[in-house]
Amino acid sequence: KLEDKVILILGDSRSVSLPETVDLIVSEVIGDIGSAEGVVQILNDARIRHLSKNGNMVPLSSTTYIAAVQLSQDLKEPYFDDVSRDYINRVFHNKRHPFDIKVGIVDLPEDCIVSTQGTFEHLNFKTLIADEGIESLTLSVSRNSLIDGFLLWLNLEVSQNMIIDSLKDKYNWVPIYFLLS
Repeated sequence: KLEDKVILILGDSRSVSLPETVDLIVSEVIGDIGSAEGVVQILNDARIRHLSKNGNMVPLSSTTYIAAVQLSQDLKEPYFDDVSRDYINRVFHNKRHPFDIKVGIVDLPEDCIVSTQGTFEHLNFKTLIADEGIESLTLSVSRNSLIDGFLLWLNLEVSQNMIIDSLKDKYNWVPIYFLLS
């Protein structure tokens, strides 16, 4: 019987108190860019306060990759359907000004990627994660092209033999496009 082994406690992991430490923490506070939803602070706190000494975390790690892209002509003129456009306009109105928005792109043709890929961010959930860091990386452009922006996508290591790749397959995480102005 699971009720003899599993106790569900409702609440924010940062504010609940558990009767004892746990052997496994399963989380899904991973954003399209791994750390975008505050996973570092949340899981560091959970590791310190809730995880037993030999406990495990799922997922094991998150890696966000980046590459330069040249969009095909049909993607250079994006549009939002009526529902999306209305939502975006309401957000801009509430914030009192427009701002750059995060745009997800699914089914991007592989030939739009015009550089090598680099690691934008790597989060190893097997240990405490530094809250901040500055890294540098070099991308090599692989052909003569005009770079329109950068694409970032998530690889989530769920277990040693299971990687979720948001660029190659469809999940609730989508590759994110940043326009170069």
